[in-house]
Parts: sequence; C-alpha cells; structure tokens
Amino acid sequence: MATKRYVRALFLNFNQEVLIQVRNTFGKEEGSRRQLQMPGGGVEEGETPEQALLREIKEELGVQLSPEHLRAVAVYDCTETNSEIYFFKVSRMAMPLWSQYEIAESEKFDVVTMMPLEDVEEYALEQDLKVYSTYYRLINVLIDEEKIEQQQARAKIADDYKKAFDN
Repeated sequence: MATKRYVRALFLNFNQEVLIQVRNTFGKEEGSRRQLQMPGGGVEEGETPEQALLREIKEELGVQLSPEHLRAVAVYDCTETNSEIYFFKVSRMAMPLWSQYEIAESEKFDVVTMMPLEDVEEYALEQDLKVYSTYYRLINVLIDEEKIEQQQARAKIADDYKKAFDN
C-alpha cells in the first residue's frame, strides 16, 4: 500500500501567533471530536509537497503564495497510519499576502484564527479538540526557534551598536 502524504503550513506572525483552524467535519460521526489543524491537506498524485501546500492554501484561505514563501521545517513519518506529514513555515515576507486572508467558501472549518503559540494547547483542551501530538511537538520547536532567532537578532543589534560607537 502506498504511503499517504499530507502537508501543513505554519503561519507565524511577528506577535508569535500561529494560524489555526478548527475542522468540524470530523465531528459528524457519533463520538468523534472537532479537530485542531493548520492549513494544508493531501498531496495529490503528480504533486510535490510544495505544490500541494500552495494549492491547499489557495483553496482554504484564498491566498496565492509562491514556492519562495515556504521553508521546509519537518517531515513526520506516521507508521501507524502509513502516512507522512510535511510541515512548512510560511515566510513572514509573505505576511502582507496572508495577514488579510479571507476564509474560502467552505463548511469544513468552524474557526480560522491567529492565536499565540503558547495558548494553542490550552485552547485545544478547553474546546475538547482532537490534536495530533506532532502539532504540539512542532509548535514547541517553533517557540524554541523563535527564541533563538530573537536572541541572534538582539546580539546583532548590540554588536552593530558597539561597532558604531567604537569607530
């Protein structure tokens, strides 16, 4: 049986907020729960993960991005479901394109919103949402990555400031 491939987009703004979706279609069967997701979906035959993600973003958010707006972050191999999930971070340089997203005509999602990274887990618990553990791991990686990027930026500013006054 062929491995199913999926893609997910991590939209992170300068306020450390991530774009989340609450999908309601999983709640139609008795006993199932609504699911917290990030924009994305399945990779169709003949598509690369990048092409699939650009298509899904256009379908779900009505936003047309280009490949240079995407940076591969991680690939999770889910052996129990025979699937792979490709995670991409969407460049902040594309923020003018996606910060004013419009929810594409869809009945799949109850909620599409920006939320502080550190609040996602608590929100999911409060709303009794199904969340894959890979999302939590990835969000924690993002938080750590953001802290490192901020520290590096501060160090560069301090170094530039010092050089300016040493001359």
